Amino acid sequence: MPALVKIIAVFGLILLLSRSRLHLGFSLLLGSLTLGFWSGQSFASLSGIVARSLLDRSTLLLAAILVLILFLSRLMERSGNLNRIVEAFSRVVRGRRALSALIPALVGIFPLPGGALFSAPLVGTTVKESGISPDRKTVINYWFRHVWEYWWPLYPGFILAAGLLGVSAVRLMLFQFPLAAFAALAGWLLLLRPLKEPSPAATPTDRKASLKILFREASPVFGVLAVIFFFNLFFRRSAAGTVPPELGILAGVAFGVVLVSLRDRLGREDWLGALKGGKYLNYVLLVAAIMVFRGVLAESGIVNRVKEEMLDYRIPVLLVVVFLPFISGLVSGIAIGFVGASFPVILPLLAGLSPALFLAHGVLAFGCGYMGMMLSPVHLCLLFSRDYFEAGLSPCYRLLLPLVGLTLLLTGLYYLLFIRLAG
Repeated sequence: MPALVKIIAVFGLILLLSRSRLHLGFSLLLGSLTLGFWSGQSFASLSGIVARSLLDRSTLLLAAILVLILFLSRLMERSGNLNRIVEAFSRVVRGRRALSALIPALVGIFPLPGGALFSAPLVGTTVKESGISPDRKTVINYWFRHVWEYWWPLYPGFILAAGLLGVSAVRLMLFQFPLAAFAALAGWLLLLRPLKEPSPAATPTDRKASLKILFREASPVFGVLAVIFFFNLFFRRSAAGTVPPELGILAGVAFGVVLVSLRDRLGREDWLGALKGGKYLNYVLLVAAIMVFRGVLAESGIVNRVKEEMLDYRIPVLLVVVFLPFISGLVSGIAIGFVGASFPVILPLLAGLSPALFLAHGVLAFGCGYMGMMLSPVHLCLLFSRDYFEAGLSPCYRLLLPLVGLTLLLTGLYYLLFIRLAG
C-alpha cells in the first residue's frame, strides 16, 4: 500500500477518534502507534522513538510553557484583573463599532477556555440599542476574539507552530501578524458597517484616567512581551543560537506570573485556586502526543516515501499544505489541534526549500488551518457565543463563510507576495 495512503488513513483515524470525544492526545498517540507498526517498526524500535520524543528538550519546554500560560491566565481571572482591564478599556474607546470589536479582541489577548462567554455580555451591552440580529452579535463576539491567535505568543497553537517550524517566536510573530490584520479587516468590512449609532461620549478626564488604569492593569502582558523580545534580541544573539527559543517564552510567562502575584498580592490560596480545574494535564498529554506523532513520522522513513510517491503521482505539495491543516482545523476546532495533527505531516515534505520559502509555506498552512478552525462546528467559542445570544447556527455560518473566504483570499495573496520576494 502506498505510504501516502497509509498516512491519510491514519490521519482519518485520528480525526475519527477525536470526533468520537476521545481526547485529541490519546487520538494522536493511537494514530502514532498505528502508523509506526504499519510502516514496519518493531515494538522495540517504536518504543525507542516514543521515549526519545517524550524526553526531547523541545517537548519538555513546550509542555512547561503551555502549563504556565494557562496558570497565568487563571491567576489574572481569579484576581479580577481581566474585569478591570475590560472596564477601563470600555471607557477609553468612544465609537460603538470599534468598541464592539475591541472588547472581544481585548479578552482574546488571554487564552482563557470559554473566553468568548466572558466577552459576550460586554458585546451585548455595547450593541444593545443597535437593533442588529443575534447571529451578527454572535459572529462579532466570536470573530474578533480570535484575531490575536495568529501571532500572539500566549497562545499554545502559535507556540507549538513556532517550535515545529524551528523559528523564534519573534520571527513568526512578524510574519504572521498580517494574517491577523486580514481577519480584522474582513470583520470590519463585513460585520461592523451596520453599527451606526455613536456610543455615549466619555469626558477627556475619564478617558485619561481610564487609560492609566488600562496600562497599569495590562502590565503583566507588557512584561511578558518585554522579556520575550529582550531574550530574543540580546540573550540568544550573544549565545550564538545555542539557547532554545522556547526558553525566552518560558522566562517571559514566568515573569508575568510573578508580576501579577506581587501587584495583586496573590497568596497561596490564589495559587492553589488557579491550579484547580485548569486541565493542565490535558495540555501536557497533547504536547506529548504531538511530539510522539512527529517523531514517528520523522524516524520511520515514511515521509521520504511519501515525497517519492508525490513525485511519481505528481501531487502538488501546495495542495497538501492548504487542505490538510484546513481539514484538521475543521474537525478539531482548536489551533493546537490542527497544528499538532497536520504540521508534522506537511513540514517534512518541504525539506530542501530555502528558509524563507519554508516559512512561507508554514505561514500559509497556519492560515488555512486557522480558517478551518473558525468554521468548525465543535469550536466551543462559537457554541458559547451562539447560546448566549440565542442565535441559529445556520445564520451564523452565512456570516462566517464570507469572512473566511475573504481572509483566505488575502492570505493567499500574501503567500504569493511572500514567495515572490523570497525567490
